[in-house]
Amino acid sequence: MFLMVSTAFAGEPPVDEDIQGTEEIVSDDDVVVDDELDEDVEEIFAEAFDEIVVAPAPLPFTTRGNAPIPAFAPPSDPAVQAYWNQRHTFEQYEALFKYLAGRYPLHVKLYSIGHTWEERDLWCLEISSNGKRDGKTPVAVVGNIHGGEQESAEAAAYTAWWLAAGYGARDAAAIDALNGYVWYIVPIMNADGYARSMYTGTRQNMRPRGLARDEYFDRNGDGKVGQMFAGGSATAPPFGGALTLPSGATSNWAVDFALNQITDTANNYLGYEAYDTNGTGRFGDSTKQSAIDMNRSFDYFWTLYRPGNADSTAAGYPHLGANGTWNADPTLRNAGPYPASEPEVKAIQDFFTFLPPRAMITGHTGIQCVLFPWCYTPFPTDDHAFMSGTAEQMRVAYESKVQTIRPNVRFYQMQSYFDYPTAAEMIDWLYGRLGTHAYTVEVYNRGTANATNCVWDDNAWWNENFPARWEYIGQIRDGRSGSNQRTYNDVWVYYSTSAARAGEAPPDQYILCDGFKDCALAMAYSEQRNSPHPGAPAWMKWSFFTTIPSYL
Repeated sequence: MFLMVSTAFAGEPPVDEDIQGTEEIVSDDDVVVDDELDEDVEEIFAEAFDEIVVAPAPLPFTTRGNAPIPAFAPPSDPAVQAYWNQRHTFEQYEALFKYLAGRYPLHVKLYSIGHTWEERDLWCLEISSNGKRDGKTPVAVVGNIHGGEQESAEAAAYTAWWLAAGYGARDAAAIDALNGYVWYIVPIMNADGYARSMYTGTRQNMRPRGLARDEYFDRNGDGKVGQMFAGGSATAPPFGGALTLPSGATSNWAVDFALNQITDTANNYLGYEAYDTNGTGRFGDSTKQSAIDMNRSFDYFWTLYRPGNADSTAAGYPHLGANGTWNADPTLRNAGPYPASEPEVKAIQDFFTFLPPRAMITGHTGIQCVLFPWCYTPFPTDDHAFMSGTAEQMRVAYESKVQTIRPNVRFYQMQSYFDYPTAAEMIDWLYGRLGTHAYTVEVYNRGTANATNCVWDDNAWWNENFPARWEYIGQIRDGRSGSNQRTYNDVWVYYSTSAARAGEAPPDQYILCDGFKDCALAMAYSEQRNSPHPGAPAWMKWSFFTTIPSYL
């Protein structure tokens, strides 16, 4: 799958009249990304696998797009709604961040605080009234520690856009938000997982695990990854085209090497859209994602909680009731092989060690709430009353904004342990090591609302716009070379409703983003203006680096 970046804002950016003559505005010529598809590369790749593909019909609906970045305007402006109702790729985000830094150089700095396993940048936007940190209250937002939780990235990026463009447009609310505060916003912490989640849900990061020879690959170019079957004809999908597969339909499989065809008459299941270069007969059975949940791998009570599985019990560890996985192989542990083992986690720890915030939000999805430390124990922190009160203000700010458009949407707040106990989370590390008032904000939960639950009330919308479906792709080959190569005829791809939703934005995402922004402002305003953090303990600073980081 080739993802192209919008160049709709290419050209000379407009200039704020109030800052003309004070500093040269940086041109955005350097941030335009070439949007021409490299057809030669695509042709070579297709020829290498000698693949025959029947192009699918266009999808009936999608929330992906390349609309231009809107000028600053209230969220009610149709251009703003259209832009933030889309799902944006990592490349589009990079273009947005570089545009904001080039467009507003007096109050926006953009720099990378580290890299992922796949060498994507961890971009940070530093936003202040005059480009200076001195004397200001530092507050922070980190989005998308879990790659598939894409709405958290959109919400964090929106907040950065609102602050930067709003201050540039002399919006009174944005000016107030930068009065005495400096904001550090890292919209996408798990950039590899985010990029992969555009076509298949990926919570983990992409730490290498084995050879990963059969990574998922979008075989028919529709931007999704489904499950492949060879049990139909050119005009009839397997199972009579049923949109709900029968029980066990994707479990039994076999390959007849002599006939060079699938002979599992029960269901003719091939596997996921991928290649079978390892020759097992199952496509996509050796993929790239790790087993690591980066929000269980910070250097604070690391692996305190282990589940009661055989490996954990045999090792003599107690079962303390928390979610997670433990494995004798350290690369397969839910918490990673050692504390802060992942480059993304280490980058965040190092960054906040040198530039600690007074308050911080980490964005998530899966429930709708505001949580605060501790995660690892039911006992309260010394600042429990303060953080509980702030969390309630944040909850009200988020809920009241969202309910202007979606009146059935609700949020709750509580100490994180009582939601479910975990250890080595980002917010516990920030509070435990740095004294930062840290909050987890769960921005979105798909579901149908009732009198008590906290969901986005959007199941009917998803089912209408992204139903399960079959797509015919014709003849394929498994990607191996020479006489080992196998051919499969009349291949169909089945997309469940979950697969069809991959990389798509929920309805009214723009109000989700604006509600999150209000939530972040409530957090910032709970902290006294012009009140710098006293700094991390000296032992933390000099145990990480041999050189001073470039962003200082």
